[in-house]
Amino acid sequence: GVLMCIDMYKMLRLRAAYFQSGWHLISWINYAAFILQLVVVIENGVLERELDQIQPLSTQAETFPWHYLSSREDTTFFINAFNALLSWLRLLNYIEAISPGTRQLTGTIAQSSTELSTLMLLFFIVYGGYSIAFTLAFGRQLREFSEITVSLMTLFQVILGDFNYSDLHRVNRVLAPLIFVSFVVLMFFIMLNMILAVVMKTYDEVHTSLRGLAKNEVTGMSLLKQRTREFIHLVTAQDLSELRAQPAHTKTALELAMGMEIFDRDFLVADPRPSLALLL
Repeated sequence: GVLMCIDMYKMLRLRAAYFQSGWHLISWINYAAFILQLVVVIENGVLERELDQIQPLSTQAETFPWHYLSSREDTTFFINAFNALLSWLRLLNYIEAISPGTRQLTGTIAQSSTELSTLMLLFFIVYGGYSIAFTLAFGRQLREFSEITVSLMTLFQVILGDFNYSDLHRVNRVLAPLIFVSFVVLMFFIMLNMILAVVMKTYDEVHTSLRGLAKNEVTGMSLLKQRTREFIHLVTAQDLSELRAQPAHTKTALELAMGMEIFDRDFLVADPRPSLALLL
């Protein structure tokens, strides 16, 4: 609820610019799924209260929508599964805000989207053509190719290396090797490797740029490391000369972190005893 209110405030303030970020779209899809889940849970609760008042083997028990309630329960788990995936994906957005080094995944996808869109279009055109061909050639004898949608999943398993060529060869000894071998060569050895080559090239570029960005960008993780080093130096300092030897920006950061100006040079030089008392 709190995150939804924050995103709603951002949407009202930024207006059209708010939806330029894909993370914001994912967030609102997540919120909509949560609201839908709440509606389903409330409806299931009403049906379950009615169920508690029904006597076994009564007329009401026979007319009660058992299948509907069961399907609604399944819907609840399906929505929860979808919400869990979106929630974990949104976690990447917050991790990226801490350290730029974690932006490799989203940066690679974003920068390679133009080249990948063209390759993916060609990929699905060829993939759909082979799905229709396998359905027409082997759909009457093999359940794995009985429908186009089933053939799509079966051919996807072929790309992953899970296939049974002997069934295809038994149905048609001439057409099976021609279609199957051409599919594996074209889809796996050529097109899939072209997609991987684009992704790997873009990943190298993103990795190089983020490595330079991590050295200069002030993030939550870098600030935490800086504060930790300052605190360790403060605790392990043997005398005031070590504290006075710190860089100016470090002293200012420590003054702000401790909430008191104990590192003023004139104050330390004039009388170090009050400073030691504060440190103790």
